[in-house]
Amino acid sequence: MIESYKKFLKGFHKDDGIPFNCPECEKNTLCLDQDSWFQKERVSSILEREHIDVFEAEWVKYSYTGTFKCLNPKCGEIVITSGSGSVIEEYTDYCLDKDGYPAPCESEYRDIFFPKYFYPTLNFFNIPEKTPKDIRIAITDAFSLTPNSPSAAANKIRVAVEILATEFGIPSKKADGGFITLDQRIRSIKDQENELYEHKDLMLAIKYIGNAGSHEEDNVSFDELFDSFQIIEDLLKRIYQEKSMINEMVRVITSSKAPMSREQRKSIRTNR
Repeated sequence: MIESYKKFLKGFHKDDGIPFNCPECEKNTLCLDQDSWFQKERVSSILEREHIDVFEAEWVKYSYTGTFKCLNPKCGEIVITSGSGSVIEEYTDYCLDKDGYPAPCESEYRDIFFPKYFYPTLNFFNIPEKTPKDIRIAITDAFSLTPNSPSAAANKIRVAVEILATEFGIPSKKADGGFITLDQRIRSIKDQENELYEHKDLMLAIKYIGNAGSHEEDNVSFDELFDSFQIIEDLLKRIYQEKSMINEMVRVITSSKAPMSREQRKSIRTNR
């Protein structure tokens, strides 16, 4: 799914499928509502075309807005999207050249669109249910920023790691009140009893990508941002993993050497 997300964000056609899950029912049931679609050539593009004798189709610039609709009959959520657009030449057929190598011989011009905004925010991975609220908010902010600014989104994932370190008691300030860098905080985890100890490399990897997002001269790509998403998703799953209900049932039954009581069964469901 990650590759399909990135491909869509890098540019999509109106007849492409929507790879994202509905933000409400979390099912893969989003579809472009063709009736809601509106695109218009930008004024700068029109003026340029009027004042240049030779104008290439690829120079056309659009703005667009539209909605994705959830086709789940029990949901029906609407996601608003807007962004920019252009025209690209796509090769539709290849022929052999004089040396016997394939070469493009037929092409067509197609509109392509680049999403800059989704509302409600689309999730690019599922955040474990037991993830603390502040970390969840930082990640959701990253999702919101993703289409328009991968660099800012990567920095938000870095912030989530800062919050995670605080959750596990890693100091953020020195005795004199000065701030401790995230790099120093991560490397200071020496106690193997601290649950973050075995995940330090994952945290450092996220930090390095986030650092690039903080520097104006370093633009984080979608590929790099989604590396960060995959790493923090794995990190959170390791730390806030859901208990297996079956394993817990087996533990209770074998400990008591008897079938579970109603109270025990309720407790397991509550603590998952």
